[in-house]
Amino acid sequence: MKRSLPLVVILLMLGTLKGQSISIAAIGLQEARSKSERLQLAKDLLETFEPIDAAVPTLSPSQKEWLAEERKAGVDVIKLSQRARILSFYQSQEYTIEYTKTRLLSLVAFLRILVGPAVANGVTPARTQVFEWSEVAYILLEQSVYDYLTSLQKQGYFDDLSPSAMSFFDDQFHMGGIYGKTILGSIVMPYLAQEQFPE
Repeated sequence: MKRSLPLVVILLMLGTLKGQSISIAAIGLQEARSKSERLQLAKDLLETFEPIDAAVPTLSPSQKEWLAEERKAGVDVIKLSQRARILSFYQSQEYTIEYTKTRLLSLVAFLRILVGPAVANGVTPARTQVFEWSEVAYILLEQSVYDYLTSLQKQGYFDDLSPSAMSFFDDQFHMGGIYGKTILGSIVMPYLAQEQFPE
């Protein structure tokens, strides 16, 4: 089955191609066009997000059960009559942890693939790598991820992180947005335009 690019990535690329160009040099980030630069970018991102992911706990059985019961009751379906309950669900600690953990697990998994030997040794096809990078960009550009990370940070979940990992929270959405756009501008779009990966 063919995998398709995330919709948000496609929309961002269309916007860029219509004149909203991304200038990586202008924002002070090195482009990630060569294999070594792509590998270094993946390593840097993994080094940042692995400890953040590890600091977010997994849900307890009772928390999972509560989320399941709320979903069974229909809170995932927008109903004006359930507005208060819906807001309570999406603002709950249980949903905050579930959502954040799911996104971070996916992000770390994709980055581990991109720093793995199959990519480094050229075994993984370029097209497959582009899909992995587009998934990384999708998560990095997702505002909700940063909203929930901020919520957990304020609760002290990340107090024991190293200074390098904590620096991400100094300007997290700015950083995430820049790295997401770096990936789109230097990795995904050049490949789509030329269908090749520079070594």
